[in-house]
Amino acid sequence: MSYCSKRFKDGHSLQESIPINGIRRKKPKLQTMLFISHTISSAVNGGKVSFTQNPLAINYTEWMAFTRYSISQLKWTLYEKPTLRNDYVDGKLNEEWERLHSILNDTWASMERDYIVI
Repeated sequence: MSYCSKRFKDGHSLQESIPINGIRRKKPKLQTMLFISHTISSAVNGGKVSFTQNPLAINYTEWMAFTRYSISQLKWTLYEKPTLRNDYVDGKLNEEWERLHSILNDTWASMERDYIVI
């Protein structure tokens, strides 16, 4: 509910705010939040099993969800996030180079107008 209300408050539509990952629409923030919550829940379950010495207290469905989100989190952290970050930085650098290039062209054009350049 907090994810949905925060996204809705940030100006996203209700459909974009619903915390459901589509096949092609992954939401990295949601994935990270789910990974953290399943990590905590699995740690609590592991502590319970260790403290009570009862192997029947293992929550298998929670451990399977933890494994699923761990794999997707590793994929995001090791591959997708650096790729997106590099693309973003490259785009910003290209914008700055284009801006610098246009400033240099304007300066050169103003110099050419007033003087004879050999």
